[in-house]
Amino acid sequence: MLFLYSLKVGVTLGASPATRAFESVAAALVGFAAGWAWAYAVKNRRLLRDDIPDEEAHGMSDRILAEPIAATVTIPFAFIGPWLWEAAWLTYPLIAKLLKRRRTNKK
Repeated sequence: MLFLYSLKVGVTLGASPATRAFESVAAALVGFAAGWAWAYAVKNRRLLRDDIPDEEAHGMSDRILAEPIAATVTIPFAFIGPWLWEAAWLTYPLIAKLLKRRRTNKK
């Protein structure tokens, strides 16, 4: 709901550095909360079905965390310029790849 509210604020008030930063902060908070919830589910396989392999469960953690990290990266760019804020979202694929590589290097 927080993220949807941030989008409504952006539409209502128009695109400004503050509304874009609010969208990034909301996306980061929602994403980190989702990451925490997934970590709780995976720990000791508390909420996972038995047929889900550990590799897949931990791979999902990487995909979940990539978005809030990218959202955090975009926050300062909201104040620099609107096109830079939008371009900063392109860090998402790079962050996802780095997280995946980190997981494969731990093996």
